[in-house]
Amino acid sequence: MTSDLFIELTDAPGPYEHIYVDLVKIEAHQKGTGGDDGGGGAAGDMGGGGAAGGMMGGGAAGGGGAAGRGVGSVFVEAGWTEVAVPNQSIDLLAFQNGATLDLGGTALPAGSYDMLRLIVSGGEVSVGGQTYPLIIPSGDETGIKLRYAFDLAADVSTTLTVDFDGAASVTETPMGYILRPVLTVQGRRDAPRPTAGRPVDGGAGGMGASHVPDGAVRPIPPMGHGGAGGHAGAAGGAGGAAGGAGGAAGHAGGAGAGGAAGHAGGAGAGGAGGRAGAGG
Repeated sequence: MTSDLFIELTDAPGPYEHIYVDLVKIEAHQKGTGGDDGGGGAAGDMGGGGAAGGMMGGGAAGGGGAAGRGVGSVFVEAGWTEVAVPNQSIDLLAFQNGATLDLGGTALPAGSYDMLRLIVSGGEVSVGGQTYPLIIPSGDETGIKLRYAFDLAADVSTTLTVDFDGAASVTETPMGYILRPVLTVQGRRDAPRPTAGRPVDGGAGGMGASHVPDGAVRPIPPMGHGGAGGHAGAAGGAGGAAGGAGGAAGHAGGAGAGGAAGHAGGAGAGGAGGRAGAGG
């Protein structure tokens, strides 16, 4: 027996002008199926059923085929199922005060789940008229995990609203602006599953066609986010050294169907990294 799971995104108010997060995909973890042990994770995670989630370690993210709205799910790692593939750069601040963005969804086996995982490949923050790249530790490797226990009933369509608190998630440091995500499942809606499944009304990546403010959702920049001001960059890919002053994260490669996210190299002092693509 199966049910449907859909994800919406919203944000709490904050002081920044824009906070763009490159959201590649979202996955759900079925309870008791393995693959849920964090390793070397940073503080900020809460137990099952809790709300706010931070960064935590784990296995490298696999990359399955792009799951469309209301279609069969794709298992990408033990216990993890691909739920939605927005593959877009989203301005969190455009979805505040009750506004939400429909990220998409898929059919899942009915049962108990205990985590969501967001694969984030980059981002940028605008403050004081300047734009700076966001440093996102392990966002596109182990992913950003939100511990939240929930059950999916057979023949029921469930929508979870995830509050990605942009203002609380961004920290300014001597190295630049770092994203340490603060996530909360703000709400849940259940409805009888339509006989023919939820209508496919979304565009690329399974996202919904509801009203989106101009500029709030855009393609992920193929060459990464450019920096400004005197902030130092950081974060290389696998085997890459941390960048010096003015450096930015470098990425090369993305997930294809069944592929895993790839990284190559990090920026040196004064260098700027590029990013080429993300999950397909």
